[in-house]
Amino acid sequence: MKPSLIHGVSIRARGTSAYGQRLCTSIFDPVQQSYPVEIYATMTAGVGSWIAFYDSYLFPGSFQWASTFVSTGGTTWQPLHDGTCELTLRGFAGYAPECFESLVEATLSMDEVSLAVDGEFPTPAKVSTWGRIKAWYR
Repeated sequence: MKPSLIHGVSIRARGTSAYGQRLCTSIFDPVQQSYPVEIYATMTAGVGSWIAFYDSYLFPGSFQWASTFVSTGGTTWQPLHDGTCELTLRGFAGYAPECFESLVEATLSMDEVSLAVDGEFPTPAKVSTWGRIKAWYR
């Protein structure tokens, strides 16, 4: 059902992540370093665009994430009123100096993802519906 008014949209996700390993072979002695995964989601509909971030890096193991989408560029929720959008989830290993070479990539696996729309959804009803209910009790 399409919403008549949208107050906000949030995302919830559950899954697992694992650290990656990278090696720096710059002018100093080689250094091996663990690095985590970061995650964010973008949602687009027509000319509208919104983004939701995970507040920090994901630690290895299970995670649960909940975040509210915020508008990019002052977009209102109007483009979502037709009830459709495109959702993109991205996990990335952050930015590394040019001296780092990945030995093992960080991983991210999503087991469950859901969107919650805080909005007003009209309930369709026929004009005669109330009359039918009253007739049951007569």
